[in-house]
Formats: sequence, C-alpha cells, structure tokens
Amino acid sequence: MDYSLKTLLHINIASIFSVTQLLRCLLVILSVSQTFPLCNSYVYTPIKAGSTLQYVVFDTGSTIFWIQCHPCDPCVDQNTQHYSVDSKKILRWSDFHCPITNPKFFDDGGLCAYRVSYNDGTTTRGKLARVTYGISSSEFIVFGCSYSTTPNSPFGNRMITGVLGMGKEWDSLVSQKWHGRFSFCFESDTVELQPDRILVGPDSKVLSGANELEMIEGRVKSYLYDILLEGMLVWGSDGWQEINVDRGTFDGGCVLDTGTAMTSLVADAYDAVVSSMDEYFKRHGFTRQFSNGKFEKLCYEPNITNLSEVHAPPVMLQFKSISGDPVYMVWNEKQLFDTDEFGGRCLQIVPSNDKFTTIGAYQMTDIFFTFDLVKKRIYFSPLPHCTF
Repeated sequence: MDYSLKTLLHINIASIFSVTQLLRCLLVILSVSQTFPLCNSYVYTPIKAGSTLQYVVFDTGSTIFWIQCHPCDPCVDQNTQHYSVDSKKILRWSDFHCPITNPKFFDDGGLCAYRVSYNDGTTTRGKLARVTYGISSSEFIVFGCSYSTTPNSPFGNRMITGVLGMGKEWDSLVSQKWHGRFSFCFESDTVELQPDRILVGPDSKVLSGANELEMIEGRVKSYLYDILLEGMLVWGSDGWQEINVDRGTFDGGCVLDTGTAMTSLVADAYDAVVSSMDEYFKRHGFTRQFSNGKFEKLCYEPNITNLSEVHAPPVMLQFKSISGDPVYMVWNEKQLFDTDEFGGRCLQIVPSNDKFTTIGAYQMTDIFFTFDLVKKRIYFSPLPHCTF
C-alpha cells in the first residue's frame, strides 16, 4: 500500500482466515464463511479485537498492523464499535521491544509511537501496544493503536478501520507469529460470490505444480515483495507477440501489492501494451478515449452497439523462476478490463510513476499465491474461482 490508486478495484472479494495460533489472542483472526463485499475497492478482512469486530485492509505493500482505537482525533468515521486498549499494554520507549532504530517509530512522552503515511492520502499515527496470548506471558504480538487517522481517508465508508500489513518487516504479523508464511486467492467472479481464502502459518499451502519465484532483495524498499519480471507478451493475429521494449526495462523491480488496486507498468512497457491494445480495438471498431473519474483510465468505446461480444486480447508476463527457466502468468479480459453494459472497456493498468512495476489486486485475482519469507520464495498457480 505504498502507492496511489487504492480506490479502483471493483470486484467483490471475500476472505477467510484459517488460523489456530491466534485464536486465544486478544486480537484474533476470525474463521468465517461469509462473503464480505469490497469496501471502497480495498481487499479487506474481519479482525476480532477484544469484543469488537474491525475490518482491515489486507495489504502486502505495507507492514504494520494497526486498528483505530478510542479515543481518536481526528478519526475515520466507523459503524463498528471502537476498540479501547489497556494503557498498561502500551509499549514504553525504553521497552526492549520498541523498535527505536526504525524511522516510522518515535518517542512520544516516553511511549513508543508510530507514524505511517500512504500515497493514497491516508496518514495514521498512534501507539504500539503489546498483547499476550496463550499460557506464557512471553508470547505476544505488537500492533498499532491509532489515535489519529486522516478523516477524509479513501477508506471513508464507515467500514474499514485499519490495515493488516503483510510485508516483510518485523512489525508484520507474518513475521511476528505466522512463521513468515501465508497463502491467498482472490476470486474475480462477482456473480458467484464464492468465498476467497487467506491462509496463514501452518495452514498455508503450496499447490501441486506451482510456479516458484525468488524474492529479490536490494531493488525496492526492503519490506516489499519483489520478483524477476523479464518480459511481456500480448496475444495478436499471429499468436503471442513480445512487446517491443529495451532490454533492462524491468530491471527496476516488480512488486506484488494487494493494497494497490490496479497494476502500474513502467512507462515503456505501458506504452507498448497500450499500442497493442489500440491496434486491436481500432480493428474491431472501438474508439479510444479516457475516463473522467478521479483517476484517468484508458478506455475503448464501441462505435456500434453490437460489439459487446468482442473479447480483449490476453496479456502474458514472463518471470524468471528459481531454476532460471521462464514461467508465465496470463491475464485474461476480466483481469485486464472493466467492461460496461454497452461493451466499452476500461484498461485496469496505468503507467507507473516509479522505476519499477507494481502488480495490483485486480491482476492477482484467480491466482493462488503463497509467500514464504523464510525460504524467500513466492509460489503462484492459476486457479479460476479459487477452488482448492
């Protein structure tokens, strides 16, 4: 969630946490079977904090786990009960567990405080609290209790009250208590409303035949999940055609970020993909234009009304696997475009403002992912309807 474009995902995503380690914790992940609709285009999941139910963004692009606490000023308006933390649970600046070397944490009157800003405009600050679980008092998790959150945050729907950062740093629950491992699959089908899955710790799994990628270090911020993207192909009249970009176009990195709705491609790659789409849609009688929403998106509108059966060409990404061989991820029309009732298509990919590519939640649907921080591996398998 280190990037902009957080409010553009229009799929309905539900989530299930299947986890046993934290069921006895004050902050526990619920085992649920309901479908939870998307809030303002964020992938979110329910969290039980004490006796309160909170909903937090599921975000592989940030690390700290925080929820809005009482009292707060300013606050995000919420329709769920506020969570109150025992003041004795707040970490002191002198506490061994307070990460004084990390710039997002600071001394606030002797207490361990944090400050986080997201590029979508959300800022939050609060105190770090420690909650023990199980029999031993040495078993605990550290989370952020927010007392000040941007009131006009893009959350802004009275539902989402925090962020479950799933990045690689210590303050992520993945690192604290989930053995550095989790799996998830987000379903793109908005009609079936099948529950999606998020599996953590020992409940996570790698599907048979999954593609295996290495987590790359040193190209992007250390908490981000970076993989080796080597090229892209678009389906054309002669089959798969590699986009025309210079060698090294993707050397800046390729990040997997569920907190970002749409994929942002480095400029040269974006231009090449758009060029292929322009040629295809022009040949099929579509007119190129841009949407007028908060974020400008490239759209193709039919010149006649019977073009709704025209299907957009798929895009294929080529990654370097752990063995050095190429492996591929295919994005179909549902993952690439938002289609209106008249057959118009709006591309759910935008140009990146950075030197690296970010793959967002739209393009991560119908794929089963497993992140393993210990082995420094990411596994993925195509999985329509997320049935496993």
